[in-house]
Amino acid sequence: MTISMNELLCFDYFKGLRLLAGRDGLSRPVSICGMLDYELDPRLNKKFVYTNFKPYTLTLSSLFFAKDNPFQIMDAVKYLVSQEASGLIIKNVFRLPIHESILRYADYKNFPLFLMDDSVMFEDVIIQVFQCINAVSSAASAETVLDRLLYQETDPSEKEMLARQLLPSLRNQYFSVHLRPETSLSLDGAAQIKANAARILPAGTSYTVAHYRRGAFLFLSQDSFPSAAEELFAAVAGLAESCCSIGMGMIHFKPEEFDTAIKESLYASTIHYLENTRFHLQNVPYLRYGDLGIYRALLPALAHPALAAYSRQILEPIAEFDAENRGKLMETLLLLVQCGGDLHLLARKTGQHENTIRYRLNKVLALTGLQYQKPAHYEELALAARIFLLSQENLPL
Repeated sequence: MTISMNELLCFDYFKGLRLLAGRDGLSRPVSICGMLDYELDPRLNKKFVYTNFKPYTLTLSSLFFAKDNPFQIMDAVKYLVSQEASGLIIKNVFRLPIHESILRYADYKNFPLFLMDDSVMFEDVIIQVFQCINAVSSAASAETVLDRLLYQETDPSEKEMLARQLLPSLRNQYFSVHLRPETSLSLDGAAQIKANAARILPAGTSYTVAHYRRGAFLFLSQDSFPSAAEELFAAVAGLAESCCSIGMGMIHFKPEEFDTAIKESLYASTIHYLENTRFHLQNVPYLRYGDLGIYRALLPALAHPALAAYSRQILEPIAEFDAENRGKLMETLLLLVQCGGDLHLLARKTGQHENTIRYRLNKVLALTGLQYQKPAHYEELALAARIFLLSQENLPL
């Protein structure tokens, strides 16, 4: 398993690192942590073969090898770049100058260089790196954790524990995004979304992608999200071009609300999916939970028998008429509700003549006694239609 440098820096232990150069390389993965001190010492490198630096190694060094010749620091950086190392953390106990040319080279190669506090022990850093990697790798069981949060009763302390299993570097604020493909999202597709996140998301954002059934959840966390987060939402929507619908939950502050955050994003992507794939009436890249209107009340209560009974009582005559006459009354009613009851908008969106739509809606009136032009009647029709729509669709998760 690997963890990106960006993810690593979100853990409290590593917040004290000072980035010297290579900011654009923070998306590099880290799979192991190693030390570089004696291996490049010209007096010792005949005795020690330094072949232990594999790709994705986060390297620690006191620059012991360069204490008599600081110019060797550049050689070390070039060597680590050639080995595809993740970055170099320097504990500058010998107070060696880090020349500007080294920083320019690291920036050019997108190779992160950090300075750490002299009081920190290398052994502690190595242990912490492995603990962080293990914490992130535990997200491999994310589907089981998500099922528990979505479908099982859990107390607040357990919810917080499960939340930190999914997003170990959970910060003060967080929200959930559900990515819903038209068919299915592969594990490689989820990995690509995570790679895009490392490249696009602002520095200081904790995140993880959890593959779930045919889609995925993206969890994001910061110490404080900007009050107007539209740019961040737009960036998130650009992460998953393969997904036909993206639902974003509200920003939350308490870890024990993690299950609520998950459900919000799932509900939002459900409605976005319907609007994009069934009705083709919307042309927005994502849908926020706060914009769902009455669906915020319907979706959590959809399994209640009273809702189905209410919808069936109103709409069954319409469904029977359509079955016997190959009519399109139900389709017209559902489209009208998606257009907010605006017949003129429905005609423009579908290319149908307004008289054709009026004829069908008069049939609905004859069958149900409800006239869409009367606000109280429209409320009944719209509620029944929304319940029918949500209960009839085989929505992918």
